[in-house]
Parts: sequence; C-alpha cells; structure tokens
Amino acid sequence: MLLLMPARGAVSALAESGVFIRTGIFNSADGARRLSREKLDLISASLERVTGWRGIHFEDDAVLCLRETRESGTGSATARALVLKAMRTTAITLEDHSRSLRIAFAAIRRDALYHLTSGKAIPTFTLLLDFDDFQYLAGHPEALAAFDLGFVLLHELVHAVEDRRDPIGRRGASEPGDCETIVNEVRRELGLPVRTHYHSERVIPSLLSDFSLGRLRFERVVERAGKPRIEVYFVQWPKNFVIR
Repeated sequence: MLLLMPARGAVSALAESGVFIRTGIFNSADGARRLSREKLDLISASLERVTGWRGIHFEDDAVLCLRETRESGTGSATARALVLKAMRTTAITLEDHSRSLRIAFAAIRRDALYHLTSGKAIPTFTLLLDFDDFQYLAGHPEALAAFDLGFVLLHELVHAVEDRRDPIGRRGASEPGDCETIVNEVRRELGLPVRTHYHSERVIPSLLSDFSLGRLRFERVVERAGKPRIEVYFVQWPKNFVIR
C-alpha cells in the first residue's frame, strides 16, 4: 500500500470510529469527479497568485502539497493564513462538476465531523467546482482579476475554516456578506477592487429578448488630484449558462 506523505502542516489521526483521517485538500477518488492534471494545475496557479507562494502543486495528482513552496515577496497574508488553516484543520475533497446546472462556479458541502481520540474533531467537506463557468466571465480586467478561480476557492475555504455564512434575501443584494468580507481583505492586500455585494444583479440588455446577464460590482478608492475617488468595475456572465 502506497501512503502519500501529508502536506506541510497536515495532521494525521485515528478517529473514535476507527477511521484513519488526515487533514488537507485532496483530489476526488471518484473517477467521474476526479480533477484532471490540467485542472489541478489551474488550482495550483490560482492559489500561487493569491498567496504569493511558488511551488504549490498536487503530489501524485492527489493531494495539495506545500512542502516545496517558497516565498515570492508578493501575495496576501490573509490568503496564506486561510490556506494553511484549511490544510491543518479540515479535510476537503475537490470534485469536478463542470457543465453543472446546479453549481455556479463553486460550492462546498459539509459531509461529516470526525471526533478524534485526542478529543479534537476534524470536519470533512466536498468542494464542487464548475470550471466551465469561468470561460463565460467578461468585464473590466480589474474585476476579472478580483473574481478568478483563486478568489472563488478562498470564498469556499472561508465557509469551511471560519464557519461563515452567505447573506440571504435583500442583504445579499446590498452587502458582500461574512465570507466576502474576509475575501475582500485579500483583495485589498493585493491592490484589487473589493466586491460590494454577494448576489449578482440581473441585467437585461434588450427588452426584445429573454437573454439576461448576471453582474457583480467591484470598487476601489483611488486618489486623483489629491482627492479620493471611487472607481467602479464590473464582471458579468450570461445567466442561461451560469446559474446564479
């Protein structure tokens, strides 16, 4: 039996149920949901951009590995803390749900809570990703940079490691919510505009068609002629392809 070495900061333990469990971020063992190497590389590259670490990869295409990472002098300290906390305190399985009509970009599901003989507990999650949705994104370059795969992953990690919830109802139309408040800190640390609301607004380009767009607004305060000014950026997608 080949046992993969735990990634840096991972924890291996025996649960009270007799199940051997370890923390970390893993590729699905289900062949139908398993991420290809190309998609694993997309995740590694996106996490490198937000954390500033270089050398993030999936060992044997199976487990996220941070052992060989090196500092680049860039990236977000908040993002690094989130990824490390996820690696050390949770077990997250990645699943490919591309072309899904249920998943918009990504979603995370809490599966179980394993109680360890030490008295601690490890929550397990499944992170569902629809890679195809990202190809439909369009908008200002600044907004696209602030809403790429890396930021979507961080949003889901906040659900897992900080137990934060997304706003419901009208609150989500006017505020980013608890998860995005943390992700916005990452954006600020990277000099990117912040997301102003959680729920996308519906935009109808023409009254002669039922075609509609989902749109998110991002803002950044800049100084012009000695005065603060709010710059606004948008990212949007066709709602008939991306269900959100």
